[in-house]
Amino acid sequence: MATEEQRTQEEVVRLHLTVSGRVQMVGYRYYCHEMAARLRLTGYARNMPDGSVVVEVQGEPAEVEEFAIGAALGPRLSEVTAVKRRALELLDRESGFRKY
Repeated sequence: MATEEQRTQEEVVRLHLTVSGRVQMVGYRYYCHEMAARLRLTGYARNMPDGSVVVEVQGEPAEVEEFAIGAALGPRLSEVTAVKRRALELLDRESGFRKY
């Protein structure tokens, strides 16, 4: 039988996304923040010098996947052309979603 901590770790995933296209100066990070809050995810979104946005999210697998689908769509003024994704190790004690 799994302990509460083991069960919790199995039910949480962390995902790294690199989102390319017209994703800066269009409210993309705010869009990610709102989506993460709605889905109760932690993590961050950060503008990168090459014009992409890097996002990391952590939470229950179904909500993280819903976030990834929404991230590929982006807000109304954005134009997402590519999303690279990879799984990451979980971060302990992370709270909230930050925009950089």
